[in-house]
Amino acid sequence: MDNQAEFDEIFRLYYSQLYYFARQHVDDANECDDIVSSAYEDAWRNFAQIERKAARSWLFVNVRNKCLDWLRHQERHRNYVELHIQLCSTSTTDDDPIEFEERCRHVEKVLEKLPSNTRAIFTRCYVDGKKYREVAEEMEISTETVKKHIVRALRLLRELRIKN
Repeated sequence: MDNQAEFDEIFRLYYSQLYYFARQHVDDANECDDIVSSAYEDAWRNFAQIERKAARSWLFVNVRNKCLDWLRHQERHRNYVELHIQLCSTSTTDDDPIEFEERCRHVEKVLEKLPSNTRAIFTRCYVDGKKYREVAEEMEISTETVKKHIVRALRLLRELRIKN
């Protein structure tokens, strides 16, 4: 049996199991589909190194790790939203549009202080709502690089908020 036929067989055997496994961790059906598809992409790239008897375990571990990555990304996004709300919230009243505008300008100034690549990545992920993988493909960088820029941006935003 050639590699393509073996891979197709593994795909047919485990796809639905992996999908439902991902659904136990991630509440978004489309995201689960993306996660499982991405795991199979990884499997295909590494197919020569994967022992056929261990393929199922390899895939489940890969899907679990991708689910955890997605959940971490969601947590970072929630942290950013909370930070943004804190920066834009008014200290006196919600009815004061001038003070609200002032705080929003402050947020923009803080974002402008980020390095250009970090700001671009941060904006694409959190303002445009793109996934790390999409941004990585657009910018022709790794998803790990995207993650590092996001972590750096959130750290700098917190530091700048404390100073101001």
